[in-house]
Amino acid sequence: MNDKPFTIQPLPHKGLGVIATRPIAQGEEILSESPLFTQSIARSAHTIARSLSLLTKHEQEQYLALSNCHQAQLPPLLGIFETNALPCGENNAELGLRADRAGIFLQASRFNSSCTPNVNNCWINSKKVISIHALRDIAEGEELYLCYTGMLDVRDKRRRLLKEKFGFDCHCEACGRVGKELKESDRRRQTIQRLIDEIPACHSLPADGVRKVKTALALLRSEGIALYEDTLSYDAFQFCVASSDFQSAKMWARKAYEAAILSGGVDYDGVEKFRKYMENPRSHMAAGMGRRMKLSPPDDV
Repeated sequence: MNDKPFTIQPLPHKGLGVIATRPIAQGEEILSESPLFTQSIARSAHTIARSLSLLTKHEQEQYLALSNCHQAQLPPLLGIFETNALPCGENNAELGLRADRAGIFLQASRFNSSCTPNVNNCWINSKKVISIHALRDIAEGEELYLCYTGMLDVRDKRRRLLKEKFGFDCHCEACGRVGKELKESDRRRQTIQRLIDEIPACHSLPADGVRKVKTALALLRSEGIALYEDTLSYDAFQFCVASSDFQSAKMWARKAYEAAILSGGVDYDGVEKFRKYMENPRSHMAAGMGRRMKLSPPDDV
């Protein structure tokens, strides 16, 4: 990007981090970056060395300058990759998705982690770039955070996984909660994960499915997590469209469409699908296949 709204700079006790240099609006694209190189899941120090051999000397030096939190466990080239790589495809532990490739992005790798992130990274397959968008309005001077691990795990598990995989103790806003606030946060996140797991099994009880979607969305807002809205709204759309409630289905498709654009931009893979069903919910293959009933639209329409 020519007019980057951020700077990469040293931060106390964090190494490098990314700071907003001006106000950033919710949904704004902050960065679009091509990978230095990518690797499959079956990567090794040998495959990484082969990819590095195709780069310029300066690019090789940039790669070797990245942090490595696996020095005691992995060969250096592989340790650097595992510390800094970002997924090149759909990758969401809560939804059971894992990208089959990952890449090194020299700027995107500098974003630190928070369990309540204010930016989101997604792979734009049509352009072969990673795109990072603001999940909410961000003030000048704020640090920009991705999330490195499953957001819906309880605090102690998140901290343990981050320590094992990335070598740091997480002290983000969510992990810094104590006492009653921590218990409530853990409960909300556990409940959201349970609902995400249960919703796909509600095809014979669509009213229950929509109710669970609404509960999950409300808990996400309470927890300050501005993700999952597109996939949850699409679940509700499918319940409505199968029940021939095309009016509610159209509103759920619009909610999924708008949420996907905010978190991934207009080129995000799911956007076109959501737009299609927003304009014509009857075009979905499951339209009218269930028992006809009136369900309900999103609460915020």
